[in-house]
Amino acid sequence: MVRMRVASNAVNPSKRHHHDEDSLPSTPPARRTRAATAVVDSKKKKNQLAVMSNVNEIQPMLDAPADSLSMSASQRLKIAEIRDNSQFSSEDSKDQSDQRSIPSHISDDDFEIFPPSHTLASGRSTEPNSVSLKSSSSITHQGNAIIHPPNFTDPHHKARYEALLLHKVSSSKFFDFELLRVLKVDETVMECFANIGWSNLLSLPHECYLDLCLEFFASFTFTIPSNYTLATPELICFQLMGEAFELSINEFNYYLRMVQPDNWRNDEHKRADCVVPVNFKDSMDAKWCDLSDVQNFNPGVSKSWEIKDHALQLCHRFIAYIIFSRKDGTNVVSTPELFILCSMCQKRRLNFGFMLTANIRHIVSYKTRALAFGPFVTLLASTLKSFKPNECVSDSLFKARYFNTSCLQAMKILELDSEGNPYFCTPGVKTSSEILSLSTGAPVSSQDNTVSPQDPNDVAKRLDRIEAALKAYFDHIGFKYQFPN
Repeated sequence: MVRMRVASNAVNPSKRHHHDEDSLPSTPPARRTRAATAVVDSKKKKNQLAVMSNVNEIQPMLDAPADSLSMSASQRLKIAEIRDNSQFSSEDSKDQSDQRSIPSHISDDDFEIFPPSHTLASGRSTEPNSVSLKSSSSITHQGNAIIHPPNFTDPHHKARYEALLLHKVSSSKFFDFELLRVLKVDETVMECFANIGWSNLLSLPHECYLDLCLEFFASFTFTIPSNYTLATPELICFQLMGEAFELSINEFNYYLRMVQPDNWRNDEHKRADCVVPVNFKDSMDAKWCDLSDVQNFNPGVSKSWEIKDHALQLCHRFIAYIIFSRKDGTNVVSTPELFILCSMCQKRRLNFGFMLTANIRHIVSYKTRALAFGPFVTLLASTLKSFKPNECVSDSLFKARYFNTSCLQAMKILELDSEGNPYFCTPGVKTSSEILSLSTGAPVSSQDNTVSPQDPNDVAKRLDRIEAALKAYFDHIGFKYQFPN
């Protein structure tokens, strides 16, 4: 049952300092929403708490031992169970039955598209697969009543929306499970995500809609009071399909399907880590050595191809794109990514909703960076507003991409034998010629390691082009210049 609540009836945040975790409902949460046309409460705006600048400050409140979080072998997740678990309530099992499940087959063409009909169509796409939406666009999704541009009542949301129109939205990358089965790492990959409680992440919808993303990001806020719990309401606020939502971290996890009704109140969910523990940095070198046999870990420099376990290599690439919105060609491992990989090995549960929300807030703070996390916006629209991607016809739908053979070859994770069968590259530190081949795309054997003197004529031609470009620019801005003869 949905409880509607307008802003005029909202509880003053100053009177809501602490919410005991035992206040969690025994049943899945009812949505707390307010009409998008409601007048913003000026007192609530005045008392709104500032966004926390460093999420590490609240980790001591949430730290918990991982001893009781281990899983038996019988609990390891299978593909069929992942699909079943993606139905987060019996009432919507019929509505959710047509949601995207793990693809049974993906071809080895460069990148594939998921059209609204839910059928795979092979096709090559150009880099970087980002699209933008003109401010004059007016789109109504067939059968879903989504209007673009959205009707914002908050002037801050309107201004933010106009600024976001200049941004692009990057497509996400997903596993090619047929390829994982060929490589015989599919069960290991699923077990890694089950160990941290993120099994349903593998059945995330692949569709992404730009107009939904713009509405979500323009209205998104994440505030953290000084004395809060995971059940504190109204920490995460956003608008989707013309309706505004105010959720706790627990509720946000629920609507992302990261918490199922049968374990809504279990201890594992309450103990899940929200951020990287402060003392984790003291042991990073030792943990990285266990994973890669490389002595020292250097965030932003250490590479994922040094990881010995091939399944963990693939897990890193997936979370780097899905959770941290990384760009192509960046095989480096960050501190949070190393923490997630170690948690997969230690069976340590992680609070997905908190980590995702913190990253969304980080991305939105950039003035020009491409927006990401589109599939999560689609999922929230499905669970909160019964949005059905398979019934949606929109020119704002854009391409999903996959870790298929071509993609993993370019990342130097896979190679092909003489018969065209894929196999994993040998892990370890790469040579300079191998690193160079990552950027050029040429095989290592074809790299010429000899150094030849540069042709002086080529240098002169380049300088002439630079000088001509500078002259044209100076003429354009009206700057008086005088180049030496």
